[in-house]
Amino acid sequence: MSAAPRGAAWDVVVVGAGAAGLAAAIESAELGLRTLVLEADATYGGAARLSGAGCCIAGSPLQSRLGITDSVDLALEDWLRAGGPTADREWARYYLERAVEDLYVWAEARGVRWSGIRHEAGNSVPRWHHPERGGPELMAALYSHARDLPIEWRFSAPVTSLVVDGGVVIGVEVAGSSPERVQAGATLIATGGFSNDPVLLAKHLPSLPDGGRYLRGGAPQSMGSGHRLLTAVGAAFTALDAICLYPIGTPHADDPTATRGVSIIGIRNLWLNREGKRFHNEAHRGMADSAALISQPGATSWGIFDAPEVDRIVIGADPLYKVAFEPGVVDMAPRIRGFLERSRFAQRADTLQELAAAIGLPSEAVVATVSAFNAHIASGAERDDFGRDLRGLRPIDQPPFYSIQYFPWVQKCLGGALTDLECRVLRPDGSIIEGLYAAGEVAGMAGGHINGHGVLEGTMIGPSLFAGRVTARSVAAVGASRS
Repeated sequence: MSAAPRGAAWDVVVVGAGAAGLAAAIESAELGLRTLVLEADATYGGAARLSGAGCCIAGSPLQSRLGITDSVDLALEDWLRAGGPTADREWARYYLERAVEDLYVWAEARGVRWSGIRHEAGNSVPRWHHPERGGPELMAALYSHARDLPIEWRFSAPVTSLVVDGGVVIGVEVAGSSPERVQAGATLIATGGFSNDPVLLAKHLPSLPDGGRYLRGGAPQSMGSGHRLLTAVGAAFTALDAICLYPIGTPHADDPTATRGVSIIGIRNLWLNREGKRFHNEAHRGMADSAALISQPGATSWGIFDAPEVDRIVIGADPLYKVAFEPGVVDMAPRIRGFLERSRFAQRADTLQELAAAIGLPSEAVVATVSAFNAHIASGAERDDFGRDLRGLRPIDQPPFYSIQYFPWVQKCLGGALTDLECRVLRPDGSIIEGLYAAGEVAGMAGGHINGHGVLEGTMIGPSLFAGRVTARSVAAVGASRS
């Protein structure tokens, strides 16, 4: 089946080989479309390869096996509560109603193994489905399947512009030693977000207190290239100020500029501000909790913990340190300890007084804060003054003591190019830009703002994969109507 007008070399050109792009390429090829993938990076995977890749799915076979009762309506209620009034109800319901068949079953049939479910904040029941060994394995499985399909792949092939004829997008211009024009019946922009582009971040992020800084996360290649391509042809955008921030970022130990961040999870620590005082329930470290960090002097904090916690550290957003959800596959301890030794934002000391001096916080306040926390635990209280659940926690009292400095960490762009339910890109007046589609983070995962200004965990990669498949089916339907 051909969706391309006469003379086009390809039925569909997919710009980007991340989650949305890979899903679109697989679906396109399986539907018989002549498919070309252009990826600016040297390899596939995008931001998805750096993630845990959990997917929000309601009513899955795995939930049934685990005795978890769930429904689309319950998941939608949670979704809209998290996203607020700007969440796209229509797109969210569309995804949730199809996620079992079009994501869970589809991915499993293409080599993905769903290894468990977690109960993430904001969800009424456990529904965060994680693939075995997280994002790296998810993308490897899909790419392995895709390599057996009739798809042409071109890596290190950045697209510089869209080709428009009579208001219709008919292909792309590709940079290289010999710049090339590629003609296609449909062009999908699946280039990811702008979490590493300082210009777009400065434009859309809220201002920070004096001395504050944001750390860039997501994929290093998330530089807003697709946003610029779409802007040049008059695409509409929505919710670009909805940027997913986490309060647990610290500069990458191997980045001399200290602008690229990684996440620190797994440890039970106390967050202290510049006054050496706690300000938040440290068990709450999601997107909604970044406001607490940003409100502190300098928009920063120091996580304080002791020796036994070192072996619990998980460093996210870098494959070198990602242990995902199957610990023991690789002995991560030497890598984690190496990170702590190399990072100038991590300190170690034999006493809390020495630690406070090393990080520049008032010694008496630090000791008093940690002592008060330990006293709460010793008293047998279930919760402390910040509402933190103390059950199962132990005092911070086994030297050496450690600190890691945290900053707001940019991870995802929740808004993007506005599309209809077929992933066709819209203009500000609501008209369709013929021949042009967008899916994944460049389109706010799906539709432009499927999540709104808040997010449940698992509602990023799942909708991105789903939207990639929706695009391919839409392109195929156009081809069928022309036949």
